[in-house]
Amino acid sequence: MIEKRLLKRLFVLLASVGAGVPMAAHAAGFALIEQSASGMGTAFAGAAAVAEDASTVWFNPAGMARLSGSQIAIAGHVIDVKSNLTNNGSTPPLGIGTLGGNGGNAGGMIFLPNFYGVFAIDDRVKLGLAINAPWGLSSEYDANWLGRFQAVKSEITSININPSVSVKVNDSVSLGFGINYSYVDVELTRKAVLGPGVEGNAKLTGNDYALGFNLGALFQVGAATRVGVAYRSSADYNLSGNQVVTTPSGLPVPGANFAIKAALTLPASASLSAVHELNDRWTLLGDVSFVQWSEIQQLQVKQAATGATSSTLALKLDDTVRVSLGATYRLCDAWKLRAGVAWDPSPVKDSTRTANLPDADRTWLALGARWQISKAGAVDLGYAHIFFQNSTIAHSLGTAAATGVIRGSYQTSADVLSFQYSHAF
Repeated sequence: MIEKRLLKRLFVLLASVGAGVPMAAHAAGFALIEQSASGMGTAFAGAAAVAEDASTVWFNPAGMARLSGSQIAIAGHVIDVKSNLTNNGSTPPLGIGTLGGNGGNAGGMIFLPNFYGVFAIDDRVKLGLAINAPWGLSSEYDANWLGRFQAVKSEITSININPSVSVKVNDSVSLGFGINYSYVDVELTRKAVLGPGVEGNAKLTGNDYALGFNLGALFQVGAATRVGVAYRSSADYNLSGNQVVTTPSGLPVPGANFAIKAALTLPASASLSAVHELNDRWTLLGDVSFVQWSEIQQLQVKQAATGATSSTLALKLDDTVRVSLGATYRLCDAWKLRAGVAWDPSPVKDSTRTANLPDADRTWLALGARWQISKAGAVDLGYAHIFFQNSTIAHSLGTAAATGVIRGSYQTSADVLSFQYSHAF
């Protein structure tokens, strides 16, 4: 109990300043790839093989073996998302005469922090620690919008504490392993039809802790080439919380308020990365990452006391493969420039897109730079603009009579500005 209270205080300290990231700011679905500013500059190409600072603890713990001595890295990301719906024939629920507006910007601007540490035991063994937010979703529409009976606010916040160890087997091979202890909090709100022309408020909340693991290997396959492989396990959460339904005046609706439970699995992922040094100035990077989003088909909410199903959010996600390419150019001893592109497909199918997760395929264009300000300290800056394909929605939650039908198209874009300070000691 004491351990959970301490972890929740840490969650409040970090996650409250930005772990709940707007949908569309992150990697496809609601995975957050913004885990280092050095990686941001190349659209995270080569992330499991670069191993140039302490953020390798997250991307591939085996990469700690490449770092000299001990070091820490503190990063922050300012993420600005614009996501708007264009209506194309939406209809309200039965008994509700007012359709409502388009919902405004469902995105917004937030700040996401990361922390990483690498601590040398000897020349072969290093310990690592990552504290970050690997999952996040936060879409929020105007309270009176046309889809308010399906979604108003949808938020997933998380924090992950990831201790790890790396072992240098020889000059060509290093291995890494880590344990992940994560906390996830889910909040879903919408309007509810209580009678002809009467709109109440419905809110679902739930949270839980889970254990997982990650492992990786790094291979020096030639004088100028490294290959990294990394795997992160899925995590199973048994969310517990409450369903609260109230009248317009805030009074509880009889029979509609109770404790709930819901099973949620956050998916496993695997990456294959390569780094090739063309010469003393140019380095090429590449990455292919797989996420097993098909582990999430629905979020089924049940009454804790009886086990009866209260509601079901059908997501029916597909597995995805993200591909990125990048390059770095060493301008001088103090400056390194970066650039990268990525194709980041969405796990959301057109036929099952919801207002909670109106995700779409996206393309990344990224730029960055590293300034070695001293022998011990370095500053990284990264910027990415993310182009989203326009996506369509035709969805009702349950039946059209109960929640109406949202029909239209989403136009979304995102900008990410990242900063990181690394210090060796």
